[in-house]
Amino acid sequence: MPLAILQTLKKRDFRTWLKMIVLAALAVRAVVLVIVLLSGPWSEAYMTPPTTPPRDDYRYVAGAERYAQEAASIWDREAFTRVFDEYGDWVGHLLDQPFSVAPLWYFIACFLRYVSGSSIPIRVLNVCLSAAAVGYTGLFVQAVYGEKAGKIASLSLAFLPFPVLYSCFAYKEQLVMLLTMVLFYHAVLIRQGRFHPARLVSTVLCALALLLTRSGVSAALIGLCLLIALVKPGFLALIKKDRRVLVLTVACGVAAAAVLALLYPTIRYKLDYYLSGNAENEGMALRLITVTGLKDLYKLPLTWFYAMLSPVSLFHKIECFYDITAMLNVTLIPVAVAAAMYLFKKKPDPLVYYGCLLYYLLSAVPSIAIFRHYFSLLPLTLAGGSAFAAGMNEKEKRWFIILSAALLVLIVGYYFWRNQLHA
Repeated sequence: MPLAILQTLKKRDFRTWLKMIVLAALAVRAVVLVIVLLSGPWSEAYMTPPTTPPRDDYRYVAGAERYAQEAASIWDREAFTRVFDEYGDWVGHLLDQPFSVAPLWYFIACFLRYVSGSSIPIRVLNVCLSAAAVGYTGLFVQAVYGEKAGKIASLSLAFLPFPVLYSCFAYKEQLVMLLTMVLFYHAVLIRQGRFHPARLVSTVLCALALLLTRSGVSAALIGLCLLIALVKPGFLALIKKDRRVLVLTVACGVAAAAVLALLYPTIRYKLDYYLSGNAENEGMALRLITVTGLKDLYKLPLTWFYAMLSPVSLFHKIECFYDITAMLNVTLIPVAVAAAMYLFKKKPDPLVYYGCLLYYLLSAVPSIAIFRHYFSLLPLTLAGGSAFAAGMNEKEKRWFIILSAALLVLIVGYYFWRNQLHA
């Protein structure tokens, strides 16, 4: 039966094929969500609850539940502020700075809980957002690296254990991933000359939603997308030829500068906060790859590779779904190896590739020990890995297999030594 399905898919055009993969991704996530919801105490949070302060997914769900009980109407700022204060979250006091506190996901969670009377719709929404991200990842990779790479990337994101399990909890990263891939895809389309006014409107709305969902590096992403969209081969000649392009470029530059200026205090605070946290990381292995300042830039390759594999851990006690994910994430080893090997291959669009790589590092370096902060960029790892897999020759294939196997042995050996022999 699976073979028959694959044969059927091969006969479809790419967009029809992608729609079927998105539906399959949605179905798989729906089944896993049911399993998660029936898992008793494990269903409360992705990582072991409770903690002080509570982790994001638990706080969103619990806060939304309390809000639904105490709010006098669908929007009650006083109740919203009071409820999240109890969880050590001061978002309600800073709503006059929406681009700094990024309250959109709080509002979505509270609205869904208030209207439906249940927390399940929050997770159902995440499952749907995750499946939609599969579609936009496939479209982005296909537009930049070709149809075969687009199929590999979308299949990987649809069925890898990490994105499937993680989508069943209330973290906002599913929304961040979808918005990120929509922006990248639209930027590439504009770069390739496929401009449409409706696409511009949806791009602006997605950019605003992203800024209201995750502050800090989101401004850098929007700036990168503007760069990708506007700076294309022959761009200077085009400016000289068409003054409308010059006016649009200047307007976009001014807008990007204004956004960066508005968010500068938040960006500076977060960089200082997470880099100082990196300096306090415990464990020799993690300290070897964390960047705490300019003097540590030589660690960037290790930081990048570690981020592409995170979270991974073996031979430990299983207490929550995070522990299961950390064990199953050995499936990311070939993905990370392929993405690393692609670094040394010729790129069809270097600006897009290196721009995405720079943004990935900008997101991962300050918070290398907090995998959820760069989970939304998993599609960028899949993009590089899929591009390599789609075009590798026999020699590259042999090296890919050798390096993947060697890394698997190394990781298994390390965690067996750490979690069993030194337990």
